[in-house]
Amino acid sequence: RLLDLCKRRRTMIDIGAHIGLWSYNMAIAFEKVHAFEPVAEHRECFAKNIGGVEMHPCALGDMSQFVGMTTKQGNSGDTRVNGRGDVPLRRLDEFKFDEVDAIKIDCQGFESRIIDGAVDTIIRNHPVIVVEEKSGTTSVDKLKKLGYEVVDVLNGDHFLTWSSK
Repeated sequence: RLLDLCKRRRTMIDIGAHIGLWSYNMAIAFEKVHAFEPVAEHRECFAKNIGGVEMHPCALGDMSQFVGMTTKQGNSGDTRVNGRGDVPLRRLDEFKFDEVDAIKIDCQGFESRIIDGAVDTIIRNHPVIVVEEKSGTTSVDKLKKLGYEVVDVLNGDHFLTWSSK
């Protein structure tokens, strides 16, 4: 669905890249993919699954600091920011990405804070955004306030495009 919505396919940003399921397919379609994954074990698996993607070994949020990460036993996809620790947390806007045509955000309830740290990137590029939002609509509401509209929802993933209204 994301590819159907993207008119251009220059740069895609995969936030919460985990083991590379999204990045694997997006690397075929986009000129560049930047993946963000804070957990070392996930990055090791990612590297075995896919090449040609620039990996950023940090979490993203609304400020720069260091955080802890916890993973639910038996479900590596259920990993989340949890208090202070030794994992760097940065704002997406610090990276100054241009030509961004798509962003995927799946970070177990941290999506809203990631959006807060990505406003400049989002406004400057107007990418198609896929955000996981399974309980509530905080992230989706923030994106709507920035000028986005929901065009589809699949399994808790909201697909949003820039509205020129």
